[in-house]
Amino acid sequence: MSFQFGERQSVRGVGLFMEQQKISFSPRKSSQSNRRVYNGRVHSEYIHRVPAITRKINIATALETLQLWHERLGYQGRAVIPVEALHIANQLCQYGYFFPVSDSKNLLVKDDSSLYRFQTPYYWPWQHRHPDNVDYAIYLSKRTLRNKQRHGLEEYELEALNSLKKNLQNKWDFISMQAEEQVRLAKERKKGEKIVSDSQERAYWRVYRPPPGYLNYIEPAPLTLTLKEAPHRSTQLSLSSATGLSFSLTLLQRAVDFLRSCLVRTRVKVSQALDNLLEHCETYIEYDPFLTGLQPSSPWISEDPIYWQLNSPLVDVPTEKRVKRWALSMEELVSDPTGRLDDTLKSTGGLAFIRMNSTSFTPVLSNLPSRGLQEFTAYLRKEYSHENIRFWLAVNDLRRSAQSHIQRKVKDIFDEFLAPGAPCEINIDGKTMERVHQELRTPSRFTFDSAAEHVYALLLKKDCYPRFIRSEHYKGLLTAGVQPLQKKRLTQDPGQPHWAQDENMSRGSRGRRSPLVELYHVGSPRHLA
Repeated sequence: MSFQFGERQSVRGVGLFMEQQKISFSPRKSSQSNRRVYNGRVHSEYIHRVPAITRKINIATALETLQLWHERLGYQGRAVIPVEALHIANQLCQYGYFFPVSDSKNLLVKDDSSLYRFQTPYYWPWQHRHPDNVDYAIYLSKRTLRNKQRHGLEEYELEALNSLKKNLQNKWDFISMQAEEQVRLAKERKKGEKIVSDSQERAYWRVYRPPPGYLNYIEPAPLTLTLKEAPHRSTQLSLSSATGLSFSLTLLQRAVDFLRSCLVRTRVKVSQALDNLLEHCETYIEYDPFLTGLQPSSPWISEDPIYWQLNSPLVDVPTEKRVKRWALSMEELVSDPTGRLDDTLKSTGGLAFIRMNSTSFTPVLSNLPSRGLQEFTAYLRKEYSHENIRFWLAVNDLRRSAQSHIQRKVKDIFDEFLAPGAPCEINIDGKTMERVHQELRTPSRFTFDSAAEHVYALLLKKDCYPRFIRSEHYKGLLTAGVQPLQKKRLTQDPGQPHWAQDENMSRGSRGRRSPLVELYHVGSPRHLA
């Protein structure tokens, strides 16, 4: 007979195997009446160590258990090796098919004469449902009603009982009644039956509610109903009720829709994704301060604030590096953080903009359009096509407006850009205009989102932005851009990162190192050597 039992062997299969084998212990006796032989090993009779009330119970030593697997699991004339037999016995013990008599915590089989008792089939995992908190609460409550010296709760069980009392307050009367009834029925049993029944029940809960620090070998998976199991379970429901059929069809339809969406979903190869990632890194490596360094130097290391002055939110002339970044994508142009206050005042209403934000200068900076967006708007104004960018900016402002201003701004935007004969009418298709009219019935901050997406994707990003990058206006900005000079470093060690070289430059004047550079020098291979 071929039998393999691994970590993922089905618990139900183990139970069926044990039932088919009709496990019982009938070890062969040796010539000596008071000794027994197990797999060539002789040990003393153990019956005298077992109380008389448990001699009729299916109880055995670990050696008898291992001998059982040697006899039952061998095939083709080959006996199971001791390691395999011990592994199988440990698996069965951990899943609750038998348990140690003396040790109630460690579910391990030792190759010695320690005693083990087979669990009653009622408590086998494949025949018994997974217990819930109500069952566990009844078990703990029942033990509190009995002799505390024999059935007293341990510390972790007391904590679990207190937690269950809080969580199951509405059911606690029922739990108490069940516990009292079970205790009353237990008193009618014989003493031997009560001892065996208590040990079996405690072993059962040791498997399903192990103490802290011990593994739960039959813990259920987090997802109990998968997509594969859903049609099967819903089919069972359809056999018991008329509404089950519609429930089953609904789940099947969901599964079909999900699989169809997977077929049409764009799949990117791993090689293509890696190529895109490398291309992105190569494009933005120039703007990564950890890899290329800051120009002219990092103000955190050299204590020179020139970098902050050149890249402040309000500058008259942006740096060449900043202007080059505008050409990477439309998103980089729109999200550029630098700006110019005089252009902002002209485009936002001058003193009215200042009065609106007069309580603090922070809102002024947060409401400034980006410098790239200002230059882009100036270029489109020269081309007499700046209504698209103005509409897009107005919609973005609408999204961030107060709720009390929504209706007024929605009306102003529609009258200026979308109404028939509007002074700055934009060009959108009829389908988008129809969606806008539907949204106007209930004005909100997202009324013009469909039109703004259409303008941004088709008109600005694909038409106006490429023309701006190729225009003389952009080339002039690139030529006039500030080029911060890199300060001459005192050391030119190629093995040092740029921030360490900047520190060497600044250390010549201060005579000390920053903690970051100290960490680099201490952890460097040169220092360890």
